[in-house]
Amino acid sequence: SAIWASLIGMSGVLVIMLGNFSGVGHQPGAALGMAAIIVSAVLYAYNLILARRQALAARPLEIVFFQNLVVGLSMGLAAPWLGVALPQELWLPLLGVAVLVVCGHISMSWAYARAEAQHLIPTEYSAFVWAALLGWVFFEEPLSWTTLTGAALIVGGCMVASRARPRLAKRAASAAI
Repeated sequence: SAIWASLIGMSGVLVIMLGNFSGVGHQPGAALGMAAIIVSAVLYAYNLILARRQALAARPLEIVFFQNLVVGLSMGLAAPWLGVALPQELWLPLLGVAVLVVCGHISMSWAYARAEAQHLIPTEYSAFVWAALLGWVFFEEPLSWTTLTGAALIVGGCMVASRARPRLAKRAASAAI
């Protein structure tokens, strides 16, 4: 059922993507942007497999702390060349985004400690549905019939995935340092 859920969800993604090229008026660079998203999705899928392994060995707060520490250090190394001073009026929204990211990351770590990746990953497709809905509400982006059809397929894939009976995970023993 996890494979079927993934295939249904991915077909929804393809319907949304192809819908962007079926008519006139798509944004310049849309094809390049979609290619970048596909590369990102493949890398993110591997990241989710790693997240499952981490969740079996550590608690959510440990995972979030160390992953953000590594990202912060690597970005900090590039900051002297690529960093830009953030205007003060954006500090509060950035703090809000940071809180949302940490909460989402903790939730994901918690979920991956409790179910196999193959049962959780199809639900990740729901990000397309949320992005379409939030884009429509906050940015007045139009919802085409292909977006709605793709969203319906993604929701269907999520429903198939939710019907599966995943095995509960057993926490691995943490290695002493």
